[in-house]
Amino acid sequence: MKLSIFSLPGIIALFALVLCAGCYKDLGNYDYKKVNEIQIDTLPNSIFINQFDSLKLTPVIKRTMDQGALDDTTLYGYKWIIGLPDSSKNLTTAVVISTARVLAAKVLVPVGRYGLYLEIRDRKSNQIFTQHTNNLVVGSATYEGWLVLSDVKGNAQLDMITYANTEVGLVRNILEQSPDLPKPLKGPRKIAYHYTYTYNAVPALFHAAKLSVADRSWIYLSTEQGTWKLRSDYMFTTGKWNVRNEFLIPPDSTTFAPGFVGNGEGSVDYENCYIQDGKGNFYERNAYEYYVTNMNQVVGEGDFVAAPFLGRAFGYSWTEHTVLFDVHKKRFVRSYPGDGNCTPIPAPTGTALFDFDNVGMDLVWMKSMDYLDLTYAVMRDPAGAYWLLTFDARSVVTQNSMAKITAPDINKAVFFTIDKNYGTLFYGTDTKVYAVHKDFPDQYYQVFDAGNRKISWLDQHQFTGGKGIYNGDINGVPNTTNLAPYKANWLGIATYDPANPEYGSGTLSFYFAQDFLVNHAALSKKDEYPGFGKIVSVTYRERF
Repeated sequence: MKLSIFSLPGIIALFALVLCAGCYKDLGNYDYKKVNEIQIDTLPNSIFINQFDSLKLTPVIKRTMDQGALDDTTLYGYKWIIGLPDSSKNLTTAVVISTARVLAAKVLVPVGRYGLYLEIRDRKSNQIFTQHTNNLVVGSATYEGWLVLSDVKGNAQLDMITYANTEVGLVRNILEQSPDLPKPLKGPRKIAYHYTYTYNAVPALFHAAKLSVADRSWIYLSTEQGTWKLRSDYMFTTGKWNVRNEFLIPPDSTTFAPGFVGNGEGSVDYENCYIQDGKGNFYERNAYEYYVTNMNQVVGEGDFVAAPFLGRAFGYSWTEHTVLFDVHKKRFVRSYPGDGNCTPIPAPTGTALFDFDNVGMDLVWMKSMDYLDLTYAVMRDPAGAYWLLTFDARSVVTQNSMAKITAPDINKAVFFTIDKNYGTLFYGTDTKVYAVHKDFPDQYYQVFDAGNRKISWLDQHQFTGGKGIYNGDINGVPNTTNLAPYKANWLGIATYDPANPEYGSGTLSFYFAQDFLVNHAALSKKDEYPGFGKIVSVTYRERF
């Protein structure tokens, strides 16, 4: 019979060998020492914080051995980390938000549910001790409200006045969460909430993995260093969202710095996107398509230099024309959506007040207002006199008025806007705001004086997708009586202290403008928010 190593004699021999080995004296030089054990009390089971707010926590830390002050960085190292829930074994893609013992750090990660982790390293023993909670919920601090773009020593700063239920908040320095933006970002120009009913799908990278209703809304930021679109939920951008990438052939990145998108502070179409390149050119695209060629070209003539104003309002349909102004030939032309070119504006139906094809004046400012179904144009003639032209060139062409503006300081005006309810034209110098009206050309009223402050922005914001809500409409019926409580009826004025132009001296105020004829466009204050830089542009992140 063959023996196996598992046979009884083999097992006895193996046992004897082990027994003998145990008889040897241990001659090793082992020095067993106690180590400092660290216990971190359980972090809160559930934490909710709005994005951009500061998360503050003071951990309770117990040690088995007293090794000096907990804040002594030669003894202890700390890491507060935000990562996915239950990812404590793999935090390579997580974000370290603080290396201090007491946590006080701004939360910049996207809205969502996370794990919050605290790591403590004992620098003497090199041991790491951890504690975490799986229920850190980051909410949207930028859900809805006024986006305020300021010039701070020539650099762009974006802040937001937020509205959540009945709470009003303020979010500072939104752009700091986007590392792909130039730092510092020079020459702020415009901030625009841009809404299209068609998904704005160019370029790729959407709000989620697939196109969704969220991709109807974006924020466009224009500066002298370029233009980017930001996610409309938490105001983040990447290099891929530089507006250059919305062109089929991207323009030169070193020279391409658009003036604005849409009408500058809002969108102007349910389906199409528009951009002014800062060099006398406008481009148009369907939200699904790329920009290809400039639209400021007349069939049979070629390109012309377009004034930096787009005569189109958000309420226009896809069958209604857009108005541009030819700087050199001093004429108005119009473009049918999708055509990519312009044609002369036909002679008006009814009384002709001026010649569209040869106005003979320079365009100072232009804006279309869908509530009034009119385009307003402020002109300056060769003698230096100022005129207000109003007309409708969407489809059937009509000319509504041509009135000489005789109000004071019109030659010093740098800001203009229209009141959508009463048709009042407001214009502002660096310190005063005046009101005039196309139907009462000999009347004018000074409605605002900034005193020793300076005006840096003036507008009545044109809401887009949610304009009915912000106008107080009920079940689609326009609100025409109770106007004052609703933001769509407010006139915004931004001022700053020229003696102290640093960040903090800018103030944004909103007023309800009363009717022109009876109440002389008098302003009644509705809201005021101090503490900004020199405000250059304001838009509204809508919810509807």
